[in-house]
Amino acid sequence: MIVVAGKFRLFAFLIVFSHALIVIPTIGFADEKSDKGVTSKTPLISELGLISGYGKGSVYEGSYQVIPFILRIGIDAKVFFSNIAGHKGTLSFILEPQLNYVTEPAKDIEFGIGLGVQYSYPLTERFSPYILGVVGPHYFNLETETQAKGFIFSCTAGAGSYFFFTKDIALNIGYRLRHMSNAYTRTPNYGIDGHFAIVGLSIFFR
Repeated sequence: MIVVAGKFRLFAFLIVFSHALIVIPTIGFADEKSDKGVTSKTPLISELGLISGYGKGSVYEGSYQVIPFILRIGIDAKVFFSNIAGHKGTLSFILEPQLNYVTEPAKDIEFGIGLGVQYSYPLTERFSPYILGVVGPHYFNLETETQAKGFIFSCTAGAGSYFFFTKDIALNIGYRLRHMSNAYTRTPNYGIDGHFAIVGLSIFFR
């Protein structure tokens, strides 16, 4: 019971932390309007989104299948680096709290938070491809001979595209390759690699 309570306390912390960030979009950094477009009304958070999809890897016991549920928070780097404000592409810092449902080889959960960067470039007003890299702490709860359960690290690289319905609302479709392991702090530690197809909806603040 103590272990279970500890897991849910950590998950509750991640949820509270991510929701606390959601209330910050009205915060601005510049006191006056600049000639590069950063103003006192420029929001700290530039993107909020929800992501799900399907992921598949393998463990000794068979197929490792996951349905991700990810809260996506993006912060436009131009808020901190005004010299890139005039660039057509967008460099963003990414925060992704997540609670993922494991369907195979047994029903279970994994959760964690990812921190990373993303670069997107609009090819048209409606189509903007991107690449990203995300790393962060994770909790893996499944009993398997491939990977010791407990705290591990998740490393993700991916690519995708935004398809804009309106100026500020977009469908997010992409592919991600994820590696999970614990840096040899426990055994076994063979690692679990997973391929993810993701789909999400994002709202942008400008």
